[in-house]
Amino acid sequence: MPRVRRVPGGSAGPMTISVDAGGWEAVTEVKGAADYVRLELPGTTRIANYVNGGVQVINLHAFQGSYNSGGVQTINQSTFVSSVVSSLTAESRQYAIEVLNEPGGSWFWGGSANSDANALAYANLLKAVHDALVSNFGSGHPPLLASFDGGESGAITWGQRVMAQYSGIMDYVDGITCHPYGGTSDRTASALGNRSNIAAAYAASGNKPVWLTELGWPTAEGQGNTGDSFQWSEAEQVTNIQNFVAWARSVGYIAHFTSFNFTDYGTNTWYGIRRTNETHKPSYDALRALV
Repeated sequence: MPRVRRVPGGSAGPMTISVDAGGWEAVTEVKGAADYVRLELPGTTRIANYVNGGVQVINLHAFQGSYNSGGVQTINQSTFVSSVVSSLTAESRQYAIEVLNEPGGSWFWGGSANSDANALAYANLLKAVHDALVSNFGSGHPPLLASFDGGESGAITWGQRVMAQYSGIMDYVDGITCHPYGGTSDRTASALGNRSNIAAAYAASGNKPVWLTELGWPTAEGQGNTGDSFQWSEAEQVTNIQNFVAWARSVGYIAHFTSFNFTDYGTNTWYGIRRTNETHKPSYDALRALV
């Protein structure tokens, strides 16, 4: 039987800051803005490149090749767990392991994503990853992070459903993740990010440290809103980031903030701190100043 490491809630300690680099291999450029990076299912070499360059890696262990419209329950648990263990065996220098991206979101995981069956599958996956990490690496393994809002920035029903399906599941994770985008109902509120949802997730989870592994404000002025944000000027983007980080550091339970994202892409998804031509926005230097 694997050893079990029960993980209490409590203070998050000093808040760290990263940038979400997605598929970008740009160690020096990322390092110019932050000392941490969130990477999606990175290979061993890619993790090593960043760590050797002075950038710690949050490993978003998101999916096996592609998202699946059948939901979390379609994931082969043993294959997924083996992949996590293999990744950490090959490269132990990982800052945290985040299990799946927005698992309660229909946009990635199908129309029944936020269902009891998928919530139970997610809880079982978390427990299996936890047990394998403790069994193979002991209690000193990197923090294990579980999605609590499921990617729904305005709700925490996913995390509550996961907890309802598996009593005590929060004992097996080190922190919860939220993506508290501000939405498009009110511009003043959107500039702040969804702070009330973060507080609700923290309380509902039993006071687990909160990792905000995505939050940003796009700057495609003149384009339509995104699904989760108004468009902002580059100066407003800086102000929003600065104000949010100041608030997040003040509450004491937020362990990490990831600025989404590193480089602009698409037609109106200009969330980056770099433009599509890879030049720096003011937010690039502003983020470094906050670190």
